[in-house]
Amino acid sequence: MNLPSGVAIDSAGVLYIADYQNHRVRRVGLDGVITTFAGTGEAGFSGDGGPAVQARLNFPSSVAVDARGNVYISGNHRVRRVGPDSVITTFAGTGEAGFSGDGGPAAKAKLNYPRGMDVDAKGNVYIAEWSNHRIRRVGPDSVIITIAGRGGPGFSGDGGLAVLAQLNAPTGVAVDAKGNIYIADSFNYRVRRVSGGLITTAAGAGTRDFSGDGGPAVQAGLSLTAGVAVDAKGNIYIADYNNHRIRRVSSGPSIKLSTSSMTFGPTSVGSTSRSTFTVLNGGSDSLSITEIAVGGKDSLQFKVSPTTATVAAGRGETVTVSFTPGSSGTEIAVLRLYHNAAGSPSSVLLSGIGYGKEGPTITTFAGSGPDSAGYGGFGGDGKAAAQARLYFPQGVAVDAKGVVYIADTKNDRVRRVGTDGIISTFAGTGEQGFSGDGGPATQARLNWPSCVAVDGSGVVYTADGYLSPIFILKDPPRYGIQRVGVDGIISTFAGTAEVGFSGDGGPALQAKLSGYVNGIAVDASGNVYIADTWNQRIRRVGTDGVITTVAGSGPTGQFKGGFAGDGGPATQARLSEPYGVFVDASGGIYIADARNHRIRRVGLDGVITTVAGSGPVGMDDGSYSGDGWPATQATLSSPRAVCADANGNLYIADYANHRVRRVGLNGIITTFAGAGGSSGDGGLAVLAGMTAPSGVAVDAQGNLYIAATGNHRILRVTAAEVSPASLSLSAPSLKFDSTRVGSTSQLTLTISNTGGGTLSITGITLEGPDTAAFRVSPSVAAIPAGQRQSVTVTFAPTAAGPRSALLVVSHSAAGSPSRISLSGTGYVGIGPVTPTADFDGSGEVGFDDFFLFASAFGQRTTGDNTKFDLDKDGEISFGDFFLFAADFGKTIQKSAKTIAVNLPGGATMEMVWIEPGKFTMGSPSSEVGRYDNEGPQHEVTITKGFYLGKYELTQGQWQKVMGTAPWVEKNYASVPVNPDNPAVFISWDDAQVLLKKLNDAEPGAGYRLPTEAEWEYAGRAGTTTRWSFGDDEGRLKDYAWYGESTLNEFYVHKVGTKLPNPWGLYDMHGNVFEWVQGWYALYAIGAQTDPPGPDSGSVHVNRGGNFYFSARIMRSAYRVNGGSSYREGDLGLRLLRQGK
Repeated sequence: MNLPSGVAIDSAGVLYIADYQNHRVRRVGLDGVITTFAGTGEAGFSGDGGPAVQARLNFPSSVAVDARGNVYISGNHRVRRVGPDSVITTFAGTGEAGFSGDGGPAAKAKLNYPRGMDVDAKGNVYIAEWSNHRIRRVGPDSVIITIAGRGGPGFSGDGGLAVLAQLNAPTGVAVDAKGNIYIADSFNYRVRRVSGGLITTAAGAGTRDFSGDGGPAVQAGLSLTAGVAVDAKGNIYIADYNNHRIRRVSSGPSIKLSTSSMTFGPTSVGSTSRSTFTVLNGGSDSLSITEIAVGGKDSLQFKVSPTTATVAAGRGETVTVSFTPGSSGTEIAVLRLYHNAAGSPSSVLLSGIGYGKEGPTITTFAGSGPDSAGYGGFGGDGKAAAQARLYFPQGVAVDAKGVVYIADTKNDRVRRVGTDGIISTFAGTGEQGFSGDGGPATQARLNWPSCVAVDGSGVVYTADGYLSPIFILKDPPRYGIQRVGVDGIISTFAGTAEVGFSGDGGPALQAKLSGYVNGIAVDASGNVYIADTWNQRIRRVGTDGVITTVAGSGPTGQFKGGFAGDGGPATQARLSEPYGVFVDASGGIYIADARNHRIRRVGLDGVITTVAGSGPVGMDDGSYSGDGWPATQATLSSPRAVCADANGNLYIADYANHRVRRVGLNGIITTFAGAGGSSGDGGLAVLAGMTAPSGVAVDAQGNLYIAATGNHRILRVTAAEVSPASLSLSAPSLKFDSTRVGSTSQLTLTISNTGGGTLSITGITLEGPDTAAFRVSPSVAAIPAGQRQSVTVTFAPTAAGPRSALLVVSHSAAGSPSRISLSGTGYVGIGPVTPTADFDGSGEVGFDDFFLFASAFGQRTTGDNTKFDLDKDGEISFGDFFLFAADFGKTIQKSAKTIAVNLPGGATMEMVWIEPGKFTMGSPSSEVGRYDNEGPQHEVTITKGFYLGKYELTQGQWQKVMGTAPWVEKNYASVPVNPDNPAVFISWDDAQVLLKKLNDAEPGAGYRLPTEAEWEYAGRAGTTTRWSFGDDEGRLKDYAWYGESTLNEFYVHKVGTKLPNPWGLYDMHGNVFEWVQGWYALYAIGAQTDPPGPDSGSVHVNRGGNFYFSARIMRSAYRVNGGSSYREGDLGLRLLRQGK
């Protein structure tokens, strides 16, 4: 054969092959013998009405077979049919390329390169027309119509009528048993789906790449979809041509959100803004959304409608989110959608800006704005700066005295505004060109100065020599950096009259620059940094006049940048049009990497990282999102400049978003100025309108200056009046769990600055009788207004028994010092028995236990009476009585014990023995908040006991065993780093790698994830109620970190800080979801013994709830799912051990 391009199989199993370059269709019978079925082997068209083997074909590209045995062949701008009698005829097309004939006989219609075909059960023939960009259908009546595509190449129409959508060179078509039509939309790099006349994307994100295996099909990267097929179960198979793969999309629903984040603009406190997003179901079955809920720090400020939905295959659902701020500032939350598709739950990050009557105000500092035609101009020297005219000012700088310098770009000048507010020309005559070196700066000619900087001694630098294709200069230009000394004399500091790149390691005056330099900065030592934009580098001129590259490896091709190198040497990284550069007080270099839509930082070690911006959206575009979230998750759009204030807050000129963004010391980004649409003079900065900010600078008082290039103005945001710092502690005391002598436990104290200014923590020390048993880190800190500092306290007992101390925090706020009490108990041995109120071991807490407890009341803890010390404070007192009373009347698991096991890397883990037994799995139909997938209820017998992690696997344990920290790599604010916090961003696949490592290190231990039945058995702990403590939702906050208990603590929490369930397991409700071993499926009917779960599936089960959803999600029966590779900041695991 020669380039076979299509195959089809009839109902008997006979195979037909389109033998493209042999101009034949071949047939392979059930005996495996191949013969020519149609075509003579000579290219052309002939033979209609005669035997197919005597007909001429012309590059047959595909073949299809109907239920009656008719074989359809595409080629020659026709579709031909060979009947059961082996006679060939033209079925559709005249042979002339074009488009015509809809609504008439198919044989009289024009086709244009028909490619793939399929036939449904009713005998309708579907034709993918490559050059007509359509799918056409020929019915049993031989009438042809268009069913998808409007004729022109492109991509549009998802969610609407298929006949109005755009396709781009469709090469294949397939029909499933339900009549849904799948299209290989080749140059849109998608598979489209038509159901009920409406079109959606079934697979492919529209990007030409390879990505997405294991995730939603609509988010995958494909590279030229050449063919598509559907099996009897509805699974879709895709010929991913340039990726050299066959991809499969499993049947069922799928989900795609129109956005992953929503950012609400400035909204006055108490009023409401609304926005919508769309949920698309690109799958083959209905998408059931069982809950849409908002959780997190500011969840009360966001509302969503609807809260449940059913989305038919191929359809969409509009979700409305409203934002009603309760206070000024940025407020954030997470919207989660729980559904029956892979990857549940899906998330949308929410943020909004609230404003009241107070906040930083903005005014025009210099420039009167555009004239009536929208242009800038020149004028006003010797007058108040706000009355002067500027023309596309791109740079601004402030010296130590408060004098402001402006790169008045299109006026070919540098202007100066003194402390008296009067503007004057500092450099440049206003005539474009290059001249004047060695003379007064005001007599020199400049060429579109794009930026300006000033050093500590008052020397001013500007970039001169913009390579313009429009202007012809009288004199040869100088593409370099000009320097104006304190004597007012101008000279060339770096660069020559020739454009290019050269000179590193030599004098800056002999180096070539790119002719497009947009940023300059000077550090405290007098080193000058140059954003050599078209050379894709940051260069430094030392105090010795020698130039070197400090970041960027240069362009590939003419001026072409790129993105690479984060985490490695900055000189090996790739930049893409670095426009701005700034050096902070410590020597860190910040780069406005404009076309990469990022701010990057070069540390003192020369390593480059991204500190703001997640990169381009689509091929090269920036966008606006992420306020209130970590800056590295936000999107920027061509940031042109960056600077920092004295406290270390970053300010970014987010050029194409027409905003200035601010990144606080906690890494959170917000809009600082420019989110509104009015001019804003005298009003709140966050409501001001501005166009194309290109430069930013901060003076010694904290005032921010903005070069609003498109407004022909310099704007100033006045620093807000600062209120005193105020200290708030997360807890008045820290009580540690019993800790084995020789090991350690850790707790976190959070110190918040609820006032203004910076809160200085001058010392954190220990006092009291047992200071040697405790450690604290850090011991000093500076906490900006509105931020917090985590302090880790470690308990390391050296002997058994109770230990206590005081943590003393000395600080700059009122009430210093502050004191926090510390307590903990050390023990010796493999692990303590978990205290239980079932003192007599009967399995029930009753009066016999009460009498035993009463006999020991008031005693110190020694020897046999240790079991009565339920709160482990070293004495048997009212604290223990209250815990006893809470358990009175309950059934307690007999002989519950906790052991400590050693894990690789020096980690230890406490595990609780779970006795075998029976329980009823699932929830009754009468349970409040129940979901359908929690039934039917059925009896389960667990025949073998096992050890289960007392706590969720922690970050410290994962890191010691695996040597990685996925939660750090994600840099989510919801995942503070603490060795005692749950390990998250762990996929089911990741968990299997961990389990293998544990079992290899200790053969016979039998580490695994619990089955879903084992998890619910242990989670219920002998109860049948909504939660393991009962049905009273009001008590849930004592047992779980969840939405209502974390309104101001939107993050994972230290394990074991809430009450345990009756069997001594902590966080079985809330904190983070936990993987179980089995696949997800609806429950089987009938009693089961040790059910392992389904043998196969597409997603695995998660159990237990998380830290920001409602009480409904925390119930013992609640179940959700995720794909094997799914990772999230609220998803971790709990280990099971079968061995002793």
